[in-house]
Amino acid sequence: VLASSTNLVQWKIETVLLQHIDSSHYGFGQASFQFDGEDLIATIATSYGRPGGAFYPNYLTFHRFEDFRSLTMEDSGELLGAANGTTLSFPDFDVSGINISVAPFRKDKPLLSNRRYKLNRIPAKFKGWSYTQIVGGSQTLLRVKCKKDCEVYCLTAINEEVIDITGWEIISTNLNYSDHKKTKMGILVRKSKAGDQFEIPAGTWVGGMVLTPPAT
Repeated sequence: VLASSTNLVQWKIETVLLQHIDSSHYGFGQASFQFDGEDLIATIATSYGRPGGAFYPNYLTFHRFEDFRSLTMEDSGELLGAANGTTLSFPDFDVSGINISVAPFRKDKPLLSNRRYKLNRIPAKFKGWSYTQIVGGSQTLLRVKCKKDCEVYCLTAINEEVIDITGWEIISTNLNYSDHKKTKMGILVRKSKAGDQFEIPAGTWVGGMVLTPPAT
């Protein structure tokens, strides 16, 4: 991403330069860059189709981002690999991602498909709901596309400064994961319009998941 700051403490993500839907096999890191007039030129250690994602780069790629100071989220780079992902369809919206499935949202069940960890509690409002189960550790990116005006609920780690929850409201914070750090989790809601598209906040190995109510 390209981020900016006025004080080197709080940062704002301006645009997403490079992104791939499968972060377990694709990643972009260790960027070295310099300015060329109004452009930003960079070399990036790139993992492309290699297990481990950004941790194990197998290419050095070269990039030019033209007039970079004017870029916004609407100018974000294409979501690569989207055609290889899975799309789950619900009455109000669709959710796209890699290695995702629908599972019951229950306290006695592991939250991630490859981890034993569970939540300490399920708020009463969400009993009987389901959620989009993901693979832990890969920071799987979920993208929502709304079919109608609706509210979208998600579960994510909320003590991470790197996640952007702009447009979301935190409605539940007294949740903890059963890992050794007792990772603090929260449920967020976003009031959305038909046609809205956005990503689910996910800043840690826990990732972010969409909560879905029972079918009526």
